[in-house]
Amino acid sequence: MDITGDVRQRAVPLPPPKKKGIFDSPLTDKEEAYFSKFKLYSMIKESKSQKQIDDVIQHFFSAMYTHERSKWQYILENFLMMDLLVKRDVKRAFLASKKWQSWFIPCLLRPGNTESRMSQDEERNLFAITINMFEVLFYHVLIDNTEKGGMCQLLNDTLEALAHKCGWGVEVRMVASVLLISFLKKIGNSIKPFRRDLIEPCWTNLNEAFTVYDDFFFYRPCRVISKAEKLATRSFPGVHVNADGCADVPIVEQVVQLLNRDLKVHSMGNRVSGERKHAKHEKRIID
Repeated sequence: MDITGDVRQRAVPLPPPKKKGIFDSPLTDKEEAYFSKFKLYSMIKESKSQKQIDDVIQHFFSAMYTHERSKWQYILENFLMMDLLVKRDVKRAFLASKKWQSWFIPCLLRPGNTESRMSQDEERNLFAITINMFEVLFYHVLIDNTEKGGMCQLLNDTLEALAHKCGWGVEVRMVASVLLISFLKKIGNSIKPFRRDLIEPCWTNLNEAFTVYDDFFFYRPCRVISKAEKLATRSFPGVHVNADGCADVPIVEQVVQLLNRDLKVHSMGNRVSGERKHAKHEKRIID
């Protein structure tokens, strides 16, 4: 399983959106008209059950994946991305589905034995846009989720979906690293919610996210390991080091930057009222 394009372990900058127009579209008029019928926001609002919503979204992705890979970026940009960015109901519909990660994963990874007719820049742009959609959904949960364990579950489900769909190996783990780094950058660039009270859900969800990062750094292997290896190493942290050093250093550096520079956790005492419940939250976050 290969990563699309020449992706390194850092957040991938989102390419500027293409202007939608007949001369820019790689689709035929018939294909353009077909996808224009997918008014996802309206269709989701009209659906009476989560199964109907899943069917609508599944139909969209199934139709997209029947087209050449070189057309996926355009389809995502022009017929999905805006609704996902600005419509809360669309975000919630995706997140309520148990399938949503698997819908996007083919845009992040392609089978290693398949050839792509796309240039590296085109592959990189498709990868970046898909990462951005993951960021949007992760961030929505970070800010809005009030269910205990929801943030942790979301990130773990994403890692498990990658492993289930593509197998867990060095390349897949690198994609997971890019997802995690990009999410941290998204938080660092959108810190306004964290300027409020420490009892806001975003702080609890951030704590939960860090438990997943901790597990990823120290316990999630770089490759699939046998049962015997699992038994032998159950009580010991994983070591993600190769000839080039530790692959997790960029993520750790991003965590440190987020806490010390973006969120300024070290000066968090200025944000609490002195009440006992606030002091408890402050201690838990700083610890």
